Amino acid sequence: MTDHNHHHASSDENGGYMWVVVSLVFGAVVIVGALLWVRHNAPSPTPVPAQRATVPPAALSATPVPSAAMATPTAVMVETSDRAEALQRELKALGYYAGALDAVFGPSTQDALRRLQAHLGVPATGDFDAKTWRAAAAKGDLSPSQTVMTIQLALKNLSEYQGVIDGQFGSETEAAIRRYEKAHGLPQDGAWSPTLDTAVEQSLDGND
Repeated sequence: MTDHNHHHASSDENGGYMWVVVSLVFGAVVIVGALLWVRHNAPSPTPVPAQRATVPPAALSATPVPSAAMATPTAVMVETSDRAEALQRELKALGYYAGALDAVFGPSTQDALRRLQAHLGVPATGDFDAKTWRAAAAKGDLSPSQTVMTIQLALKNLSEYQGVIDGQFGSETEAAIRRYEKAHGLPQDGAWSPTLDTAVEQSLDGND
């Protein structure tokens, strides 16, 4: 009897252990299943777009921008005249001018005229005057002078010279130059200068 009861108690004890093990296994399966379901149904994280590097407006305004106005040089109007071209031709013929016949009474033309004046022994002013013409004429140069003829013709067209177009830089031609200079507020020196040449050309063009 005692053995039978002992055997029955052992069976009950073993059955209790089995129940505990089965419960634990079942619980583990439920937990694992729940975790797998949550992982499968959880929303996937939204990817964050990469930030593009931006330049602040202040930096853009500080960036130098080439300007078309700055790249383009300013045009300068230069007066040309028959008197300047005639003077260049005569100076070239005498070997004092080697530049282009551009009809501009500019620095290169004045430098050539100064070299002629220095050779003639007259003041090297770079302006064409009666003293320069007389010294050149005495040597057989510039007599008659094509330059003087164009000066006389221009002054005649402006009603300042009434004499003959003879290419002689005499007192009548010098007086006509002085009259024009006085009428236009220029120094009355009777010499043909770049300033006078420009003024006369503008008068001839009707811009005076």
